[in-house]
Amino acid sequence: MAGNNAHQVLVVDGDESNVSVITDCLESEGLVVETVTTADQALSLIEDTRFDLVLLDVSIRKSDDFDVLRAIRARHSMAELPVLMLAGPSDMGKVIDAMKLGANDHVTIPFKAPILVARVQAQLNVLDATERLKRADRALQEQANHLRVLMDSATIAIFALDGDGRFTSANQMTAEVAGTAVADLVGVPFTSLVVDEHRGEIESLLEKVTSDGYFVTNHEFELRRSDDSRRRVVLSLRALFHGSEITGVAGIANDITALWRQREQIAAYIDTLVSPDPKLLSFLDPSVGEATTESKPKADVAVAKGDTPPIAEMGKQEHRAHPRHKVYKGAKISFNNETSVIDCVVRNLSEGGARLEFPSHFDCPRFVVLRISGGNAYNCEVRQFANNVMGVKFLGEFIST
Repeated sequence: MAGNNAHQVLVVDGDESNVSVITDCLESEGLVVETVTTADQALSLIEDTRFDLVLLDVSIRKSDDFDVLRAIRARHSMAELPVLMLAGPSDMGKVIDAMKLGANDHVTIPFKAPILVARVQAQLNVLDATERLKRADRALQEQANHLRVLMDSATIAIFALDGDGRFTSANQMTAEVAGTAVADLVGVPFTSLVVDEHRGEIESLLEKVTSDGYFVTNHEFELRRSDDSRRRVVLSLRALFHGSEITGVAGIANDITALWRQREQIAAYIDTLVSPDPKLLSFLDPSVGEATTESKPKADVAVAKGDTPPIAEMGKQEHRAHPRHKVYKGAKISFNNETSVIDCVVRNLSEGGARLEFPSHFDCPRFVVLRISGGNAYNCEVRQFANNVMGVKFLGEFIST
């Protein structure tokens, strides 16, 4: 179907004078009109041509009990191809029968041109609106399919809840995190996935979102999967609105279980380190080394790139060949043939090595040169490096500066 000025109309009427008047009337409105005078001609033409509207005489010659109308309705619905019956005042009984068979409306003959045009245009307007709705629906379906593909390819859980906090939709990552198929999540309360010790706080947050439009960001909690295992999750929530009314909640959840476990392991490992004595820090000068020998030296925080120790070994005490002393000295390390130089602070120092602290992490080679402010330079092997803390081993004699 083309635009409003190119609608195709078929007129089926045995009275040639009626056909001529109807044709002139409709063509003056910019419509394209085809005419036939018999049912057989109409059936043949409808078989081969796509029309937008049919004007059908209820008394068409050689017609057997509305054959043309039945043939049209066998192929097209009332919305797809409207049919207007042409009937005289004495044919109202036939009009009623035609309406029961699927006719959309009728025009009484003899007719007034404005009435004919108005009734034809009304049906074509409905046809146009229906076609626009179909196009819009197809576009929405395509967008929904694209959105579904994007959601299911996302590496974070994306979901929606109704006003009571029950799942209305979810992507595949939500199902993976929850350990439950998407279809089985729909209708399930979100809080039923939350572990008991965190359920109260999540219920409170959902209440704030649905009642006040409260925005939740990066809230960390644990949920329990269907297999009873736990996942650590970072949650963000915001209200869904219809107009000014809150109708539900949109949420994303990032599974940080692996990261959280690593963080806990590193935190536990750091706890094994001996911290500097706070009383000493009040008078330590960055250019002067000072202090006491550690009674229980521990392993450094991190590991050099490529030499990560097994998790089971993290936190164990390191048996050093040389006692290490706490100091607070400015220093620099250099590598890449002296082209890369980075500032650091020496926090522990012994004859065999040192513990260095940096403002940020960086990619470091295995061997570096350490230059201590007002002191010496050492060729070093990086033994451990993470959390901005590096442990180095001195190689051979120091280099005098």
